[in-house]
Amino acid sequence: MKLREATPTNYRRGAAFTTRARGCGMEDVRMPVYVVSDEARGLLELRKQLGIGLRDAASKLGLRAVDLSALERGQLVPEGGIADWVKMAEALKKM
Repeated sequence: MKLREATPTNYRRGAAFTTRARGCGMEDVRMPVYVVSDEARGLLELRKQLGIGLRDAASKLGLRAVDLSALERGQLVPEGGIADWVKMAEALKKM
């Protein structure tokens, strides 16, 4: 399954620890804000209801855990649209 980066709906400023050649420390940075889709929220809730951990679910779906987490938080979306969301939900139900 191919994933693509979601388009941020907004940006916010906030403090973050950064590492730079000139040194490390806290900086005020611009961070993207993403909307969590109903499909992403549903997949997360399904995974929780089934008692499946992030790593196990990601493995079953053929994804890395970090990518599944980004899907659930709205940072990534499947290129196949709703059909891919349905396939992921069905695969989790078979676990």
